[in-house]
Amino acid sequence: MQFYSNERRNSKPCSNVKVPKISGRGLGHTGGTLDKMESIPGCRVYFTNEEIVAIVNAAGCCIVGQTDDLVPADKLLYAVRDTTATTESAPLIAGQ
Repeated sequence: MQFYSNERRNSKPCSNVKVPKISGRGLGHTGGTLDKMESIPGCRVYFTNEEIVAIVNAAGCCIVGQTDDLVPADKLLYAVRDTTATTESAPLIAGQ
């Protein structure tokens, strides 16, 4: 896998990079990504590990929700941030 910088002349964006995105629900008054996605009739947000791999291989990306088997700590942190009004707290945001 090779990454290209967009700052170089004649550069190409990252290609062939597959991205599984794990999102949460209920962050404050706006709702979370999963809440918004589930408002679309027929949209699923929970998948098995095997389904996630198949989706990412077919589409190159996917957005899924946390489960008790898939990043359970992230699911807990989303709930804590939502109930304690700390959704903007950078130390509690995964990836920050």
